[in-house]
Amino acid sequence: MNFALVFTTNVVRKAYRFLFPSRKFCNGNFNGDEAISVGSRVLEALLHQEEDSVFDAKSSPLDELNVRVSSLLVRDVLVRILRNLRCDDDNNKTRCAKLAYRFFVWSREQERFRHTVDSYHLLMKSFAECGEYKAMWRLVDERVQDGYPTTARTF
Repeated sequence: MNFALVFTTNVVRKAYRFLFPSRKFCNGNFNGDEAISVGSRVLEALLHQEEDSVFDAKSSPLDELNVRVSSLLVRDVLVRILRNLRCDDDNNKTRCAKLAYRFFVWSREQERFRHTVDSYHLLMKSFAECGEYKAMWRLVDERVQDGYPTTARTF
């Protein structure tokens, strides 16, 4: 029994030593602080956009940041937006859901990028927390059209 515990602990440590640096390598950032600052800059650009303006994914202020979109960046920004949703203000929740969707659309339009199942789940979670159920169901339909299966985890 003790052997299994020691063996499992060693396997987990070795896997963590491999996965943590490789995740940074795949993101293209070798400095963890740099990855965080990129997500912060993207979120700041989103927050400074005027809410009433019509959002055009092809000519966005996000393009001026010259950021290479990756699944880790999308996840980081969507998680940051979800943290902002935890406030009690309903107007803030609606604004955060709109910002998340704007970022989702903008990142989808970037060259050589395709959303992951995780990014769909994070956006659906933000819609659910805001009470935007119609938008959530449209996203499920869009997800199916993009070829992603709808599983129990989706719901």
